[in-house]
Amino acid sequence: MRIDLKLFFATAFLFVSGIVAVNVLVDDSDSGLLRLQRSKLERSAEVLFVGDSSLGHSLDAARASELLQLRVLNLALTGSYGLSGSRWMIEHYLAGHRNVQAIYVVQTVDVFGREVDSATVDATLDRALDPRDAVNVLRAVRRAKLLVRGGKFDPTLDYPRQEGGILDADEVPALLRVSLSNSSVVELRRIGAACGRYRIKCYLALGPIAERQFPAARDFMHDGLPDVTGLQLLAESTPFAMGAEELGNSPDHVRPSRKLAFTEKWVAVVCGSLSPESPGCLRQAALQLQE
Repeated sequence: MRIDLKLFFATAFLFVSGIVAVNVLVDDSDSGLLRLQRSKLERSAEVLFVGDSSLGHSLDAARASELLQLRVLNLALTGSYGLSGSRWMIEHYLAGHRNVQAIYVVQTVDVFGREVDSATVDATLDRALDPRDAVNVLRAVRRAKLLVRGGKFDPTLDYPRQEGGILDADEVPALLRVSLSNSSVVELRRIGAACGRYRIKCYLALGPIAERQFPAARDFMHDGLPDVTGLQLLAESTPFAMGAEELGNSPDHVRPSRKLAFTEKWVAVVCGSLSPESPGCLRQAALQLQE
């Protein structure tokens, strides 16, 4: 039996390249996050939040559920997955649930400029390739810290704790370059189509951003995003500007001690866009009048 060496090595190269592609997205901490968020797909909820770490660090789903008197689910991933990760979560959640009243897609502003390979994201989230089965050379790459982003994941949390120190407001770059990539436009349309197919109200919001970068993010929300059928822009209520005392470890991460306060901001967004007459929103309105 003759072996075509060229075919053999070409196949091996493609296999290893596929594993590398998945590993670029998934490090040890991401693997824990993916396991947690995928496990949540079985939970029932009326309000669904998807997005990246700007959402994950600014929303406490349990507190939001308590305030809204609705079941709220936080399926935030990280910016590495772009809008493709949000679209994957939406499609897979809606395939198994029919009681969703609204979906909020929350992304940090620079995500929209990233060109993300949706096929790689889908393969990663589908677990078509498990990074734990990668060949030994990838372990060597990890040891070389070429793919490691750091951080440990605690599966008892709604989202991983922030690692590292608090960012000084003076260290935030004043210049924020924002753009819209072709892949982001495609994914926005796919998200809108999924929402239309299931007749779900879907909203697009920007995640919290440092005050110095807020003007550019606000302008992008008003003028830089396309109109997408099935997806309503929350341009008047987001993004939230973060002051120096609210910054976490990056310009788009809320300080952990301020997470509950920003959860209340998200609750206000839901009440303003979904159902102001719901019991939870009426209760919040009454409490504000008493203050």
